[in-house]
Amino acid sequence: MRDSSSIIAAEQQYTSGLYPKRPVAIVRGEGARLYDAEGRAYIDCVGGQGAANLGHAHPAVVAAVQSQAATLMSCPEIFHNDQRAAYLEELAAALPFRSRIFLCNSGAEAVEAAIKLARRWAGVHKPGAYKVVTLVDKSGKDVPFDCLQHPNLDSALNALDELENRHGPLTDKVDEFCKRVTRFEQADDVIKDARPACEASLRRLGTDYIDLFQLHVWDYPAEPAVALREVLEGLVQEGKIRAYGWSTDSVELARVFAEGEHCAAIQHDLNVVLDAPEMLALCEEQNLASVNRSPLARGALTGKYSKDTHFAENDVRRDA
Repeated sequence: MRDSSSIIAAEQQYTSGLYPKRPVAIVRGEGARLYDAEGRAYIDCVGGQGAANLGHAHPAVVAAVQSQAATLMSCPEIFHNDQRAAYLEELAAALPFRSRIFLCNSGAEAVEAAIKLARRWAGVHKPGAYKVVTLVDKSGKDVPFDCLQHPNLDSALNALDELENRHGPLTDKVDEFCKRVTRFEQADDVIKDARPACEASLRRLGTDYIDLFQLHVWDYPAEPAVALREVLEGLVQEGKIRAYGWSTDSVELARVFAEGEHCAAIQHDLNVVLDAPEMLALCEEQNLASVNRSPLARGALTGKYSKDTHFAENDVRRDA
């Protein structure tokens, strides 16, 4: 058997590099334990992202896999299948509501299906409902607004590519961009910019209206925010936007916008480290969408960084 160092070297030579890897080469498992090429044991806290929740080499699982592989290796959804039918029956019986079940391979497919189903349901049962949003149009350098428009989850990846093309690698540039859009020394500048920024986004998106037009100056003062809110209400009346929101972690500031008739969303930090109970309560109270910002705590929850990681001088995570 190859040793760990040769396994790691081979993977590093040929892999795409998409997934950051720990310096461990796992070759077998038993129950909740994993073993590397040298026989060192580890406790498996990953479980194959759910594929090995019953542990490794469980006799019942091994027997079932062997039996099925000897009977039929694969049967795509374009055909009916006895095992799939039995599984769907059992799964549906365990759910507390009548269900149609979509079987898929990944989280991205599950999210895409949920978004498309939500759009379909809203189109049938809630005419005029806001669209689920994924595409982002940043309104340009030194402009404190962005807008979210025309959703398709498959387009979300294109949106990220567009941000990369416009601002460079996101890991290096997103915080720099956020700093640039807060360089408005006078609060009136933001109010004056709302309409031109909206109209510029309409031209770039090639659409007649924007679903959600969002303020991205996190600490914009409350008093001028009232005047800005009225400008945004005017854009709603003119049919240029459907709704507006604010990206802020301040509950007090969010409440100012929430008083507007067409305020629909607040974007804020939300993850297992920052659970934002007061902001969630405000969104629930005012019937606002809570748009999750930094679900991975600006990368801290990815496992890519450690206490010894050094960030660039202009990286906001230096102060985290």
